[in-house]
Amino acid sequence: MAVHVGEIHTELSGTRGPTTDASDAAGSGAPQYPGVREDEWRGMQAHILRLRSRVCAEDFDD
Repeated sequence: MAVHVGEIHTELSGTRGPTTDASDAAGSGAPQYPGVREDEWRGMQAHILRLRSRVCAEDFDD
């Protein structure tokens, strides 16, 4: 089955999304508590491991 795409339009924006923390909105960028960056890193690593485990089965074809 063939697919033909005539046009693709993309709109990019250089601004950041809305902030949820008042300190970030003020521009201070200070962490909310000691170790917040490490917690973010651990969360990202856990997410990566979950994604990796989805495709680690033997003879997996995607």
